[in-house]
Amino acid sequence: MKKREMNFELLRILAMCMIIGLHYLDKGNVLSDFMDMHGTNEYLAWIFEAFFYPAVNVYVLISGYFLIEKEFRFSKLLRLWGQVFFYSVLLGMAAVCAGLTGTEEIDLYKGAYYVFPILTEHYWFVTDYVILYLLLPVINPVLSTMEQKKMRNLLLVLIGIFSLAKSILPLPFAVDKSGYDILWFLCLYMTGAYFRRFGFAFLSGKGRGFLLYLLSVTGIFMSAFVLRMVCLRTGHLKDIVTYAYSYNHILCYLAAVGLLAAFSRIRINSETAGKVTGVLGSASFGVYLIHEHIDLRYVWPGWLLAEKQSQSPGFVLWMTGSLALVYFVCAGIELCRQQLFLKVGGRLQYGKKRMVK
Repeated sequence: MKKREMNFELLRILAMCMIIGLHYLDKGNVLSDFMDMHGTNEYLAWIFEAFFYPAVNVYVLISGYFLIEKEFRFSKLLRLWGQVFFYSVLLGMAAVCAGLTGTEEIDLYKGAYYVFPILTEHYWFVTDYVILYLLLPVINPVLSTMEQKKMRNLLLVLIGIFSLAKSILPLPFAVDKSGYDILWFLCLYMTGAYFRRFGFAFLSGKGRGFLLYLLSVTGIFMSAFVLRMVCLRTGHLKDIVTYAYSYNHILCYLAAVGLLAAFSRIRINSETAGKVTGVLGSASFGVYLIHEHIDLRYVWPGWLLAEKQSQSPGFVLWMTGSLALVYFVCAGIELCRQQLFLKVGGRLQYGKKRMVK
């Protein structure tokens, strides 16, 4: 991998750690009811939730940044499917053998989650990503040749419809899926593609990108905090207190754009640091598939005592160490899988050559 891409591999690693953090806080029962917060740690948990929330958007932005100059390849789609299928089935079997999932729980419906992980949304992100990738032959020729003004105006319209509208008017629009849908992925993909082609003049400096991220995530928490105060005083708006905590909220969108712009300016000059970053970055998707497996997603936070430690004075340190542990353990498993697939693939290729001879 080229040096100039290591900055984005570093961003992948950071984004995946943030995603682990989201799951740690949510599935580890660390987040209290926003309307019933009292202790310092409860406030800190929701602050970290705001800082972590743009991570999913970041991943799709990176895809748009790179894939706009790539061609659709069935081989890549098959490799992706193979990786997802491998973890879906293998970890499912391991969970049954380890007693994490009882044999009485395995029925036709649960089996479909293992065998057809993309069709059943075993991993919702993967399902949307695969649909997005299948659309590349349609969207890339258009986006790669569109004039800057037209592309900018189209992007502004789409963000206005699918992000700004729900952010200003927090109403239950039919098209609003909180960012868990392919329409929002298309908006993010187009943003990444636009940034690759034309950049964002207002984010020309590294510091501006980080500043936009910090201001946006602060705004996510503060908007909820202010609405909470209004609700406590008036008894109204309870349903929209944490409205900004959604992937397609304008603040979450801007925070992700800020991170993308900031890391695009970072350069890793050390060869050793570049190699380590490249290796760990290549394992980031596998980290997601492992820790978010249907049989593990609610288990590993318990192993790490997430809920118990959420009330301790060392909550932040414990959480930071837990996120790092999950990433490195899962990355190690994924790197082993990569070596296994390389060896098996090499032997199959060698066998084909011998048959031809």
